[in-house]
Amino acid sequence: MFAKRTDWELTPNPLTRLREIKERRGDKIWDLTESNPTRCGFSFYNDKNLWTTLASPQNLRYEAHPQGLLKAREAVCVYYAERGITVLPEDVFLTSSTSEAYGFIFKLMTNPGDSILIRRPSYPLFDLLAQLHDSELVSEPRPDTKLAIFVNPNNPTGFYVSSQERDHAIKIMSGKGAVLSDEVFFDFPFKNELERQSFAAENKVLTFTLSGISKVLGLPQMKLAWIVVSGPRNEKKEAAKRLEIIADTFLSVNTPVQNALPAWLSMQSGMVKEMRERIHTNRSFLTESFKNSSAVEILNAEAGWYSVLKLDSGFSEENIATALMEKCNVYVHPGYFFDYNEGAHLVLSHILPPDEFREAVGRMVNYLDG
Repeated sequence: MFAKRTDWELTPNPLTRLREIKERRGDKIWDLTESNPTRCGFSFYNDKNLWTTLASPQNLRYEAHPQGLLKAREAVCVYYAERGITVLPEDVFLTSSTSEAYGFIFKLMTNPGDSILIRRPSYPLFDLLAQLHDSELVSEPRPDTKLAIFVNPNNPTGFYVSSQERDHAIKIMSGKGAVLSDEVFFDFPFKNELERQSFAAENKVLTFTLSGISKVLGLPQMKLAWIVVSGPRNEKKEAAKRLEIIADTFLSVNTPVQNALPAWLSMQSGMVKEMRERIHTNRSFLTESFKNSSAVEILNAEAGWYSVLKLDSGFSEENIATALMEKCNVYVHPGYFFDYNEGAHLVLSHILPPDEFREAVGRMVNYLDG
């Protein structure tokens, strides 16, 4: 009855089932996988300008445009101009999420059976998106590779794309496909002076640069993201014409959020500042907590919302994650969730309120080094 592409294993894994049992009986869970900033007590959500912009009478007027409202696309252009990058409104396509943006680009660039190049470790969403578009993720380019994906900086490793990686992608994709750079975490470096480069100005190869307000503004519930198309003139022009038809088929971005985007992006620096301070505070505490540990190493990273812990080779990451949930009520992601295939790793988010984060990490330290 159902399509083969949806033939997934739907039974919850043991770690998820254990959490569900504890939550049903009312246990307090310290969730170190938290990726929803709206549950993390940031003060910028109290700014009334965030919601008064949604009360505009303009929201009752529907102006369908496949790329999104002009003023919203212009606001995206200002966002890049503040980072020294020139983007034109005609190069911007608004979507309801970066997941939808991926879907648009997969539809544009791949035929059933084509391969998509991605570096590992990576976020598990990509496997699902590839399955839904009858494509295959690969770690080495093949003749049928039409698209190379970078998360810049990577989730979960936290490293920006290096100049060598960029040059290699341009070399292998020029004339035969495109590069996709997902830059939702781009504004969250751990050090201000860190050298980083967006793909939004890339003109040597057809390029799609993605970002959105889920991370850039901490507003995942408002559902707005964007694609910036760049590259050689003819390829860029043809891609934009085809992408316009795809976008016109869905027309999914809602009007109130598009109207609010210019005002929201003008507030971005303060919102990001608060999130970055939280992330830095929590990562510093994590590093200090395990600095003398013989069982745990905090891996180096440059940016993002997460840290990766490498465990002593004698540990099983799945057993440790289960034990932390069972004995400490601390929920973490084992490394295999992010395609770590060698060694034992845990992946932690840094956006929890500091007091909750400290309690959770303290429980981990007591168990792992106890």
